[in-house]
Amino acid sequence: MKRTHENICPAKGNTPHDFVFFQRYYPFDIREGHTEKHYFIFLTEGTILCSFNGEKLIEQNSPSMFLLPKGSIYKLQVANHSSITIIPVISPYFFSSVLNKEEYKNNTQPAEYGFALKINTVILKFLYLFSDFYLSGFSESAYLELKMTELLFLIDKIYQIDDKLRFYSPIIDEEFLFADKLIKNYKQARTAKELAELSFYSLSGFEKKFRKYFGLSAAQWLKQQKKTDIYHDLLNSDKTFKEISAEYGFCSVTHFNNYCKTALGDTPGKLRKKVLTSVFY
Repeated sequence: MKRTHENICPAKGNTPHDFVFFQRYYPFDIREGHTEKHYFIFLTEGTILCSFNGEKLIEQNSPSMFLLPKGSIYKLQVANHSSITIIPVISPYFFSSVLNKEEYKNNTQPAEYGFALKINTVILKFLYLFSDFYLSGFSESAYLELKMTELLFLIDKIYQIDDKLRFYSPIIDEEFLFADKLIKNYKQARTAKELAELSFYSLSGFEKKFRKYFGLSAAQWLKQQKKTDIYHDLLNSDKTFKEISAEYGFCSVTHFNNYCKTALGDTPGKLRKKVLTSVFY
């Protein structure tokens, strides 16, 4: 029996996209440890037994998916040859738009780890395409954030409200609710001060809470979110580069080009062409 102790969390200084895993496990493999992030777990082949925070082992059969919450002490025991995709949640704000928070107030605790959802063909296709793109070089944080947004959109459209309530219930906490205010307001804010005001916090209290939950300043987060939104528009819209440049406040297309080369690794034209080439090669 192969037993491995591990922490599913990035080492200090590494970026989140270094820790997307596409793993194959063998019968009787055991993985156990604790987490410092929320994780999506996708079981696309095989059967595993799961235990969290000392609960009894519960069998999960493929294809299924569940959330592994931050701070969990977990044990995964492989029953037969299995394939698992593990995707870290960079920030909890990703979850803030999936359901109306009032719906969570009436949620009841599922019995015997009832959080898993069956994966349908749409989610499977998403995982296969994501794997192909990721392993072919699309491993930037901005791309991972973009795919997380797409994944949550698919879950929201595919599953019924009761299923979604069970699925997300392990991660509903104060951090989640704080993130809800961010996602609702950040596009209207140019600075951390404006975002704090829109979220009804003093700047000092807002910055303290922000650093506690996200591990970076609100100004840094706004900068990252701007980069992700621009990346999304380049890959998924037919907006011209001039239109995107103006929308995000660049004084000229030249400045926008320079920004993309620095922040995203290439010019807008090459980034957009790279996606088309990867899809139609």
